[in-house]
Amino acid sequence: MTTTAQASRMRFHVDGWDPTYGSSVENAEDGIADSTAKVTPHIELAPADWKPISPSQVSAPGAVLFVDGVRRVEARIWIEQPPSTEPATGSDNAARDARMALCASYAAGTVCCCPDRGAHLLTIDYRRGLFTTATNAVDVPTTAGTYKATITPDDQDQNLAVLLSTALQRQLTDLEVLVATHARTALTGHGVPEGSDLLVVDGPLRGRTHLPRALGFIKSHRTAYLPPDLHATIATLAPGERSPVFLMGTSWDRHAWYLRLPCTPAPPGPE
Repeated sequence: MTTTAQASRMRFHVDGWDPTYGSSVENAEDGIADSTAKVTPHIELAPADWKPISPSQVSAPGAVLFVDGVRRVEARIWIEQPPSTEPATGSDNAARDARMALCASYAAGTVCCCPDRGAHLLTIDYRRGLFTTATNAVDVPTTAGTYKATITPDDQDQNLAVLLSTALQRQLTDLEVLVATHARTALTGHGVPEGSDLLVVDGPLRGRTHLPRALGFIKSHRTAYLPPDLHATIATLAPGERSPVFLMGTSWDRHAWYLRLPCTPAPPGPE
């Protein structure tokens, strides 16, 4: 007879290979890829009139909230699966299988920039998770904390490492949304008029489009969204200038523009 405690028991082995070594999902040498998004460039200016645009004089928000998250894969483990009914070749024992899993920690926080208190940490939260396709996975308690099991449906058409990494990213995004929501509640008492704050999230707004007054800040440049003649405008932007606004549509629509940050160039080094 199998007891409840026995049924929930999970055997696993920790992979000794450093999980931070190498990467199989990115290659900086691949260059800039073309986007499949539907682009509408004439939102602000007709394509024939595209040119760099200087900053507009607008009212500053009551506060700017910067939300960011961080993730770290701390170990890869192999979870033993229940023995199959088919005996292994040349053995009297039933065949066993093992499924890979990621043990990771992730955290998110919000920094508030407001007139009364300047820049300060407003909200922070963190989690630990075990990400796998093994249906017998359970939480793993450790002295550092408990890695909560998140079981992801298997997809034979997708690389397993990418599938688990995506599951981890979804949890991180959810945590970023949570701390952002809590941050706006925590603004009470900061002397900021209600509805006057601007939320800046690190990366695209995908999964966070329901947040009001939000702006996605993408620092990398891996995809060319514009046709070549308009894309050339980006190289002509001076510090502080932006491109005209355009509309991008895939499974959801968003307004976008390119901005060259108004950073002071570093002084030349010694010859």
